Amino acid sequence: MDYAEREIIEFAREHAGEDTAQLLLAAGRYPGIDMKAAVQQIEGLRTAREKWPSLPECADYMYPPRLNREQASSEATASYKSRIISSRSPGGLTKSIDPEIGFIDYAVGGEISLPFATLTKSIDPEIGFIDYAVGGGKTSPVRCAHEIHRSNGMTLKAGLRVADLTGGMGIDTLAFAKVAEHVDYVERDPQLCALMEHNLRALGVTNVTVHCADSLDWLSATPSPLSAIYLDPARRDSAGRKVAGFEDSTPNILGHLPLLLSRCGTLIVKASPMIDLDLACRQLGSVADVHVVELKGECKEALFVCRHDAAEPTIHCVTVGSEPFSFTRVAEAAAPVSLAAEVGHWLYEPSAAVMKGGPYRLLAQRHSLAMLDVSTHLYTADRLVEGFPGRVFRVLQEVKATRKAVAEVVPEGKAHVVTRNYPVAAAELQRRLGLKEGGELFLVAATHAGRPRCWLCSLA
Repeated sequence: MDYAEREIIEFAREHAGEDTAQLLLAAGRYPGIDMKAAVQQIEGLRTAREKWPSLPECADYMYPPRLNREQASSEATASYKSRIISSRSPGGLTKSIDPEIGFIDYAVGGEISLPFATLTKSIDPEIGFIDYAVGGGKTSPVRCAHEIHRSNGMTLKAGLRVADLTGGMGIDTLAFAKVAEHVDYVERDPQLCALMEHNLRALGVTNVTVHCADSLDWLSATPSPLSAIYLDPARRDSAGRKVAGFEDSTPNILGHLPLLLSRCGTLIVKASPMIDLDLACRQLGSVADVHVVELKGECKEALFVCRHDAAEPTIHCVTVGSEPFSFTRVAEAAAPVSLAAEVGHWLYEPSAAVMKGGPYRLLAQRHSLAMLDVSTHLYTADRLVEGFPGRVFRVLQEVKATRKAVAEVVPEGKAHVVTRNYPVAAAELQRRLGLKEGGELFLVAATHAGRPRCWLCSLA
């Protein structure tokens, strides 16, 4: 780190709580400080406290420009992707000891049969990296994995090599580096590459190589097979407007799928949460899993995991930190429709990820709930269901959706309004009823058995 960088970082930390607009205006008071660069670091620190909470702990970490920060994954969603990479890439998850053939270690792959007469090191093209097996000279089926334990406490899978072909700020790369033996960070912007090199040194990460290159050119010139490739195409058009489809993103991966799939065992593509999941699966082909990832009540991304042996995709509706709701479209279509004759003591609102994924019938079936109406994605029961993926409301009473009736049960005039399959949107209904946002009460309005109804509720 040069002296100017050190001064900028120290200045940013000392002035992190100040108005950045005023600092820019007062730049003349701080000779020798590149104020635009310092403000970039101050804004990055502020974002990091919420989005990447571990980064402020690193005194020498430097943040990229605003657009790159906005486009970067959060630390929580990046960590989730690293678990996908670790579990879906070739390799087991545990060491094992076979009592007949001795200690089996340092192997990554599926079930194999090898003679373990000596210390061996080999690569099997079908199952991945096989390394250092010791045994008693007989052939035996083994399922095992290699874990490398380093002094920094990370546990890495040997032979797991991951390429992040859209490096950017590098948050996903850093998450992958915690589970993979080696990660290739590929980015065509020289400034981002230089920043990543600096940050890798600052963080003490040694298993990442930075490549300043076009990702597809780099991949074409890389003969060694990769365990996994990760792509997060830029979703903005030439005018800077946001786009959702693969065909509008950069790079347009649809035209390069044969190359991508030929170079790895697992391809993970991140897409906008606005994307049509079924259309995307048809476009990509070979989709084994779809992960709809929600964080703090908002769908953040859709992840498409492609593998050569993929059949029908399994869709995972994920709220980070909770168990996913997983299903297939075939199972959803076969599930019965259970409609509620009456509204019970509890109402159930699916999470954002479940709403995006669409397992509406299965959600009712698995939790023994009834739907309010075919197109009303609210559910009801007379009992409290544990583990429901979403919000649960206790029904206090039904109320007419008129200003007078609501004022009688909400005298303070504050309540949150939720609408599902209702003639007017939540904000408009709140205005008509004269309610302000806030308080602990909820007004839930929805269509039940073909007619609009409204209930006063509290959260469970």
